[in-house]
Amino acid sequence: MNYEEFKEKNKKVSGFLSNERYTSEKFPEFFKEVSEYSSSLVEISFKEKIYRYFKKDKEEKICVCGSSRKLLSIEKGYQEFCSAECANKHTVERIRKSKEEKYGNPSYNNSAKLKETVSKRTDSDRDKILEKRRKTKLEKYGDSNYTNSKKAAESRKKSNSWNKKSQIQMYDVEILECLDDRSYKIRCKKCGKESHLLNSRFNVRLRNGQDPCIKCNNIATGVSSQEEEIAQFIESLGFEVKRGDRKELEGQEIDVFVPEIRIGFEYNGLFWHSEFRTEKEYHVQKQEKAAVKGISLIHIWEDDWDKKKDIVKSRISHLLGKTQRKIYPRKCSIMEVPYKETAKFLNENHIQGSCPFQKSIGLYYENELISISTFGKRKISGSAGNELLRFCNKIGHSIPGGFSKMLSHYIKTESPEEIITFADRAWTTEMKNFYVSNGFVPVSETPPNYWYIIRKERKHRFSFRKSELIKSGFDPEKTEREIMRERGILRIYDCGQYKYVWKKDI
Repeated sequence: MNYEEFKEKNKKVSGFLSNERYTSEKFPEFFKEVSEYSSSLVEISFKEKIYRYFKKDKEEKICVCGSSRKLLSIEKGYQEFCSAECANKHTVERIRKSKEEKYGNPSYNNSAKLKETVSKRTDSDRDKILEKRRKTKLEKYGDSNYTNSKKAAESRKKSNSWNKKSQIQMYDVEILECLDDRSYKIRCKKCGKESHLLNSRFNVRLRNGQDPCIKCNNIATGVSSQEEEIAQFIESLGFEVKRGDRKELEGQEIDVFVPEIRIGFEYNGLFWHSEFRTEKEYHVQKQEKAAVKGISLIHIWEDDWDKKKDIVKSRISHLLGKTQRKIYPRKCSIMEVPYKETAKFLNENHIQGSCPFQKSIGLYYENELISISTFGKRKISGSAGNELLRFCNKIGHSIPGGFSKMLSHYIKTESPEEIITFADRAWTTEMKNFYVSNGFVPVSETPPNYWYIIRKERKHRFSFRKSELIKSGFDPEKTEREIMRERGILRIYDCGQYKYVWKKDI
């Protein structure tokens, strides 16, 4: 069996050329031949063994510097040099040698001649050239500053599509459209599914000899595994999603977009969304840009997805109207919840976990706690008045009107003059929501707050105030930011919060 026969028999199997197990199971005789031929070759991959077998080549692949060269692919063979650095050195040396032979000087450049040519061209000469160009454009297009950017873009799209079509001939896919953002819509003839690929991701797949279809070959998409998990979870709820959509926000990417109900989900890796890579207003500005387009953009943070995945999934399900279990408050009993039970419930069901409180009110269904609201006074929020601190339902539960029942109970028993609360904009994309329907009035939007990234987790800045850092022995002459940067600890900014107030007279 030659290479073309082997490729034809396996063209529908993604990654077959380097899969030793697949080859040994499907083609045992061929596997034996390859193994016997390459038995004298040590420390090479199975892909290299197949290449050597087909090429009948047992020579050691050594670079001019003495290092081993890498195999690019079965089709392309080995690269000429061991690395880009070595290739550059060789190119520089070849140019120097050529200059030595031609001009007697390895560092020769013809700058003198260039300067002479440029110096002879007067301002008048340059003006004449520019004027001639403007005149031609005016006569031909009616505009002396005409540039046919649209034609250039179309020409580029046509050229890109032609190049891609020539590259994908060995795969069962077809290009449906080259979009303005240089991304591609393709259809797989094997599975019949359509995919949307950015140009960079498309190129990576073709360069590595990988099937471009992200349905059949969901690897090396340029999408993180966490993003893919989120997309697959939403698909499991019965929704069609778009991955890496750049059309809706005119070039900015929405990681996972649900067109049917105009909701987008951003997966925010902590390092890549820290101050190292993004500006303070980045997340909230992107959310506001989406809102103008009628899209609710939800931000999911890396540490929340890693450590509180069940809570995040429950919130996503609720947003998409797919909560598993619905219970009405008339079937529930209402009572105060002990401190330990409250803390346990919040840590298991609220994305921010528990926090100190003075009063906890819960709804019980058949003696099971299914919803909770906590109230208290916190100086950290900027007010020492009554504050709604936490509200959440049990994972997978929806209790329509449950919050209203708990709020009414608190007002009746405590008689507050005013209650404030805050909503995290990462999950709350507009000010008019269930708080407003329960008598709260939106009063302000807080700017994005910063957190510190400690061991792949966001930590509240309150624990890293300058006064606390000084107590730990850090230089009192330096600012909090200077101390934290010297420790290699980055900040990350959230989306800010909405502030609401309930007043007795309203």
